[in-house]
Amino acid sequence: MNSKKGPLWARMRFLAAWFGLCLVLAPVALHAGQEVRVFVTADEEGRLADRSAVLEQALQSGVFQEAEALLRGRLPKARQGLLREVLAGKAPEYVLGFSSPAPETTAWGVVLHFDVHVNRQALRDFLQAIGLYYTLDRPVGYVLEAKGLSIADAAMVANMETLSGLQRGKADSPTLRLSRTLDQGWQGRLDFEGLVWSAQAPDLSRLWASLWGNYFALDRVRQGFAQRVLLTTRGWPSAVAVQDFDQVLRGWNLEAGEVRMISMSLGSLGGQETQAKWEILTMDRVGLEAGLKTTLQDRQIQYVLALP
Repeated sequence: MNSKKGPLWARMRFLAAWFGLCLVLAPVALHAGQEVRVFVTADEEGRLADRSAVLEQALQSGVFQEAEALLRGRLPKARQGLLREVLAGKAPEYVLGFSSPAPETTAWGVVLHFDVHVNRQALRDFLQAIGLYYTLDRPVGYVLEAKGLSIADAAMVANMETLSGLQRGKADSPTLRLSRTLDQGWQGRLDFEGLVWSAQAPDLSRLWASLWGNYFALDRVRQGFAQRVLLTTRGWPSAVAVQDFDQVLRGWNLEAGEVRMISMSLGSLGGQETQAKWEILTMDRVGLEAGLKTTLQDRQIQYVLALP
């Protein structure tokens, strides 16, 4: 009888330890929960996999799943593996917390369920900075000038090119100069139409985001991938209803890649004339219009979507 109880008690102790580790930090305006399932095998003695490794796997999966959601599942397989690899070492930067509902115990181990709370805005900022957010449909040309890179270094650069959707191309494209630092970090400079950005970082992905983030933040660059529109609405029952919709709007990924509330005016007559305006950067105007039609018509809100 003890031999049968042994594995079960081992699993219970393991799960108790898990519940002691579960954590959810204070909510942030833009966060999302990703459900992750991790199967943990048990050996003949009922011992389960190292809990820190399981937690690490769950958090990494949660962050990657959120990235896929932000990209609307449109990332080609060749870039999926590269993105997973880059995010694996950065997952803690985007995790706000996690919770673990009831587990499932099987004869071979335990299936652990995690609800990983991801800082959606911070993750989207990174995807935008490396260019992946914008280059799903068409690549960006650039010129590379690299000094003293090893074969392994050159392979890392090629992987970041693929992930970011960059192709070495025309002489009038942005020019990236890369080299290694004495402490085996990275340093680089990006030149584009008279603008120059320089940076150093301990790893290539951080340097890449730091440099290319400046390029993809330029309005004239973004306009090649997205459209800036003005959403004007009226008929809100309250300011709280406006704020609720603002949060909904900010969760629409490519349909509303950037959202800025310009104004809100409180009306009289029970608030029925309350108006609000947003400036939206969209990479999918058709999808944005469909979402607005469904969401605002259901709430009986009048709206106009137009160029600013």
